[in-house]
Amino acid sequence: MAGRYLKASRRDKGLSSAVLSIVSLTLGVMALLTVLGVMNGFQLGFMENILEVSSTHLRISTPEQFSLPLEDKLKALPGIRSLLPLVDSQTLVKSSYSSPQGAFIRGLPPQAWEEDEGLKKHLTFLEGSWDLAQSNNILLGSEMSRRLGVSVGDSLSLLALTGPKFSLLQPRNVEFTITGIFKTGYLELDAGWAFIPLESALEFFAGEEDLFYGIKLENPELDYGAMDQIKPLLPPTATVQSWREYNSSFFGALRMEKTAMMILIGLIFIIVGGNIFQSLRRTLREREEEIGLLKAVGGSGSRVRFIFLFEGFIIGLVSGTLGVGLGLLLSGNINEILSGTQTLVSFISHLGASEESLSGFTSQLFYLDRIPVRILTHEVVLVFVFAILSSTISSWLATRTVEDIKPATVLRAE
Repeated sequence: MAGRYLKASRRDKGLSSAVLSIVSLTLGVMALLTVLGVMNGFQLGFMENILEVSSTHLRISTPEQFSLPLEDKLKALPGIRSLLPLVDSQTLVKSSYSSPQGAFIRGLPPQAWEEDEGLKKHLTFLEGSWDLAQSNNILLGSEMSRRLGVSVGDSLSLLALTGPKFSLLQPRNVEFTITGIFKTGYLELDAGWAFIPLESALEFFAGEEDLFYGIKLENPELDYGAMDQIKPLLPPTATVQSWREYNSSFFGALRMEKTAMMILIGLIFIIVGGNIFQSLRRTLREREEEIGLLKAVGGSGSRVRFIFLFEGFIIGLVSGTLGVGLGLLLSGNINEILSGTQTLVSFISHLGASEESLSGFTSQLFYLDRIPVRILTHEVVLVFVFAILSSTISSWLATRTVEDIKPATVLRAE
């Protein structure tokens, strides 16, 4: 009966409201999925670069280096991808062509490139290669090398503090030779990071007490389980931390940003839900006679109400399906769409004899060659379900008055 009623309603003037509701909800789903896909692309890509390049999945702080047997035991644990001793320090770096600028220096073993697959995956060398075999070798981020005006083979001076004790520390410039220039795709890392051999970092920029061990896991989400396996093997003076702890502020800010964006765009669903609510209320007033007749011939209030409730469900189902399809299509081809738009606008501007052209998403402006997009299945399902729920709940609220319609009163008025 609900199906026959919906088919009949297509010929009525209420169709315009239903179509408007479907179009509005479809656009809302499409916009939300597209924004989520782009935000996921930026945020997850940045998080992966941080965890694989500038951070680690687990960090073990210890006042002394581990023995080789202990290192072998830790590496043999299930889920452990790599374990490396590391030292971090901040200093000033200067070339013959520039003034001093701040840099974040990481000391790590020369074999890190072979042992850490995540580091190898996220570092692309524009010049030179991974070479920390000599104590005075250094690897620079691409943006830092540009600002310093240097390339592979040039020398850099790093400021170090040396002396027998703290009160007698003296500044000293230590010369390093550039053997590689890398790019991660993220400005913060490419403009501020450099790698040097571990022994040089311990000699000039840090002490044994600053050394820590960085562990990479096969699955970073299983960090707490890995910590439970590692802790019994460590000496009492060692402590282990997860990436969730020492990156909590930054990753928390990213989650807050994403949540706020979802709420803002999700307001579209509330607006469309209100439109569906008002549309159905108007439809109910227009069809009071038909509702009264249905109830008079034996239709219960709940069954009659289901007719209109089903209409709201169909609106949500159709809108969710169309919105998900269009959202996935737009997200998957957003770079091609932007490129085509830029080409079209530039062509039109040339026809108008304008010398200015549209500058789209270029690496010169945004430090990225393409807009990264990541579609997460659970988010697609969540948006789809929310679209159906918003429409169905609005219909349920709007149809509460069906129970109040009295067949005798309606038919007497006729």
